[in-house]
Amino acid sequence: MGNMKSHCLWVKATGYCLFLCGLLAGLSAQPVMAYEPDPNFWYVETVTLDASGLPPDFHVYTAESNAGQLGEGVWLTTNNPASSLQATIYFINNSETPIYVLSLEYRDRLVMATPDESYAARVRTAHEVASYLIPPTLGLVDGLVWEELKDLDHSLIGLNPPSFNPLPAEVVPPPVQHSELLMVYGEQVVLLPFTISYTVNQNFKIEEYLGPAGVPDPTMVPESNDVLNTGQKAALVSSGVILVAAIAWLVWRWRSKH
Repeated sequence: MGNMKSHCLWVKATGYCLFLCGLLAGLSAQPVMAYEPDPNFWYVETVTLDASGLPPDFHVYTAESNAGQLGEGVWLTTNNPASSLQATIYFINNSETPIYVLSLEYRDRLVMATPDESYAARVRTAHEVASYLIPPTLGLVDGLVWEELKDLDHSLIGLNPPSFNPLPAEVVPPPVQHSELLMVYGEQVVLLPFTISYTVNQNFKIEEYLGPAGVPDPTMVPESNDVLNTGQKAALVSSGVILVAAIAWLVWRWRSKH
């Protein structure tokens, strides 16, 4: 009977040890918390809209305007370089008509001085090939950011990639890029030329992003398998202590029986 009890105790002690070893193995796969700063841009991108050919329903407003007080029609503005460094075109569609934004590859099929017989049908079905939709939003702001502008015009080049490296002393801003926004509004084809110009970002610096509580947002970085972290060390020490204690208790029980 005593041998059976000793055997059971050995089984339990071994089971506890194996469980803690498994916990230690699991901890080795857990990532650890680390903090990385966000990259910044060398240049400030300024978008200039050419509103000279826009239809009467389209208007350009300044960033200082109160969007809720704008009247009927379609209102356009661009990113404020003081607060937003990348090129963006914003829409407020206060009309009752959705705006379909198309890739420039459809420009020649829709922009023509003497439309052919099938022109009206192509305009009516343009929404089927549209890349983006600006629905009537009653004061809400929609935007086409840099990546979306580049998707619409593949000739645009990313001249301002984010960087962790400071600006070289001899840095020269890239040349101006020209593009157009191709839109279908009702039965009208609207072509909006625009330019993207670059100036040196005088406030370039690398800082950790602060979350709502003022604490940098963490990023998950896998821990090296060759180095034990704090949790692994604690589990290893606990396993050793429990195993030694179990062996000592079993020896004491054996001696007390004999």
